[in-house]
Amino acid sequence: MSKISNGISDHARSLFQALHADWAILSVLIPRTWRSKGKGGIFSLLWQVATPLFLLAVYYCAFGMILNIRQDVKGIDYALYMFSGMAFFNVFAESLQSGAHSIISRPGYVHNATFDLEVLPLTAVGCAFLTGLCWFAVVFAAAGTPPGLRLLYLPLVLIPFCAFCIGVAFFSGAISVYLRDFPQFAVLLQQGLFFLTPIVYPVSVIPPAYRSWIFLNPLTVFVEAFRAAVFDLPLERVGRIWIIGFSFCLSGVFFFHKTRKGFIDAV
Repeated sequence: MSKISNGISDHARSLFQALHADWAILSVLIPRTWRSKGKGGIFSLLWQVATPLFLLAVYYCAFGMILNIRQDVKGIDYALYMFSGMAFFNVFAESLQSGAHSIISRPGYVHNATFDLEVLPLTAVGCAFLTGLCWFAVVFAAAGTPPGLRLLYLPLVLIPFCAFCIGVAFFSGAISVYLRDFPQFAVLLQQGLFFLTPIVYPVSVIPPAYRSWIFLNPLTVFVEAFRAAVFDLPLERVGRIWIIGFSFCLSGVFFFHKTRKGFIDAV
């Protein structure tokens, strides 16, 4: 056990060293990759916002109007409640999917890169958060009331969530090198987790006998904490989200480093 813990700490240290050494590359690669997603389209990066807004309208009609779940969201506008969950989940989903392609889509970097390969999944997470920050700004603006102490809550949620997404990107990037079908599986995983996370429905609609099970999903804890910051609700399970976030981050970094030696042969 001590060897494993020492190994994880060594790899975590190497991650910070890579961040320090390759920060200049990251600061260029992240915005360049983010802007490149919209190239070739008439509306460019507008699609990154337009597509989720369209899905928001569809889910609002299906769950808010037809199934009338909006009555169970007391004191909060249902569309804003749902949008806040979708904004947070979208960062995770993009980290998962972009992370899965971060290594296999750039074989030239794997063979000839003069920087650490950790830069590639970190770029995927950086792009996901650039889009997510735009969404978060819309959520806070739509909330209407002055932010106040809610802005102090936000780092308590976003820092461990960023660590969690880094772990997700490192896991998915390394696995995809050896299992080329993993990016397709990641799409299915994302869709399943979307409905297993209280985004379009509140936790209160789940029968009490099954309510504790949904909190086994780490995204549930993060989404609920984010909504607490947005809607000025009691912020609970803060310690848990920090443990989940950084445990997943360190595990992902450890796994990435253990499997990185075979990237050149597999890509």
